Amino acid sequence: MTRDGSWLLANINVTGYYRVNYDHGNWESLLAQLHSEHQVIPVINRAQLVDDAFNLARARMVSNTLALNTTLYLSVETQYMPWQSALDNLDYYYLMLDRTEVYPHMQAH
Repeated sequence: MTRDGSWLLANINVTGYYRVNYDHGNWESLLAQLHSEHQVIPVINRAQLVDDAFNLARARMVSNTLALNTTLYLSVETQYMPWQSALDNLDYYYLMLDRTEVYPHMQAH
């Protein structure tokens, strides 16, 4: 997060091939931006945020809750890329959680 409390977005338009992890405050600011006016963030970066969060959660660098929270704004998303990123990543969770007590909660999400 920047000194003035606004969010910072790295790898604009995904010009580099790497994952980006933010501090907790910046993740929260980016999530708030997605909920309030997601179009401010370029569509490819919206997909990147979802993908990075899920992959970082798998590496145990961020919480699974944070990764799942990146998908909560999708009810207002109309572009393909963020949805595809979310569906690809959620598919992994469906496969890993199948036949566990957590699976019904995952389906509800």
